Amino acid sequence: MVQFDPSWVSSSSKQHLVPNTYLKAWSNNNDHVYYIDKNEKIIDFNQADFQRKTKKLTIIKEFYSRNIYTNFFEANDLVKIFEPLTSKNYSVIYESKEILSLEELKSKFYDFSAWEIFEGKNKLISKEKKEELKKEIRGVQIRDIEEAWNRMFENTWPNTREALLNAVNSNLGINRIKAIKREELLRFMIAMEWRTFPPNPQLLEKLNKIPLDALNEPLDEEEKYLPTINTYGEHVLHDLNLKFFKKYFKNDGPIHEQFDKINEEMDVELLVPETGYEFITSDNPIKIFENANKELEYIFAITPNLACAIRKNNKNQDKNKYWLTTYPKEKVFDFNKNVKEASYRGYILKQPNLGVYFK
Repeated sequence: MVQFDPSWVSSSSKQHLVPNTYLKAWSNNNDHVYYIDKNEKIIDFNQADFQRKTKKLTIIKEFYSRNIYTNFFEANDLVKIFEPLTSKNYSVIYESKEILSLEELKSKFYDFSAWEIFEGKNKLISKEKKEELKKEIRGVQIRDIEEAWNRMFENTWPNTREALLNAVNSNLGINRIKAIKREELLRFMIAMEWRTFPPNPQLLEKLNKIPLDALNEPLDEEEKYLPTINTYGEHVLHDLNLKFFKKYFKNDGPIHEQFDKINEEMDVELLVPETGYEFITSDNPIKIFENANKELEYIFAITPNLACAIRKNNKNQDKNKYWLTTYPKEKVFDFNKNVKEASYRGYILKQPNLGVYFK
């Protein structure tokens, strides 16, 4: 697996929650998929065009970037964020005192309008220069998390997917096959489950342990730096997710703990649909639920023609083997129903034919 490098920086502000490389397995006709709003009641492919380009789905600009409003930051972040100020011969006076540390500059940025910014010792900069400086500082985005996601998960997924498909197609009719790319499959699946909406249940548990009455307070317009973040609690949740992803890239933290538990304690069953039927996916591709034994199970569509179920095996768990099962259409329909219900806003088909996916 590719090892994390802290010097990585992405040049792209367009960040997909569900990667384009994953969605392309459902694409045809110039990288289009059929995207259906989960609340859509009338689905008539002859009357409406449900096609969407994969690269335009599940994008939130700068969602996994750090900036002046992010509470989680690392030592060098503030150096980059305040470079527009520190690179000039400026000094900042706030409440009659000079701000000397980057940490204090960040903590007082909410009151930027009250800053007195001098060029040299005595020359107060103009209002125009001050507004331009604020714009520059707000525009700094640190994208190492996004680049790590690209290199460690998104860019390597096509190779993992093709290896799994080749292994399955070469072993149809055999109920246990060699577990190739098992770690890559699980790491990708868990990363995507934490990356998408709604928030991961463990992430919400972490938030609920924070004893802050202000979690439901709306953010000021100035602080709404992302369209999905409207309250202080959502802001904290986002910061926690950034922090946990950075740890995951270094094999640490709660996301890695979840991966490690699944990797050590659970079996992976690869599912092949009955001929003529396919699996759907969605903007929240992983469905987590409790089985009859109150144990967690996961289902995840890898392609329209391959999915997986991950569950605890209390008898003969074997990390070196996959179970391989052909799913009859009724089970395919149940699988797709679960994926549709788990979707955040919409689900995705490869063919404009509901009969391939649902009863």
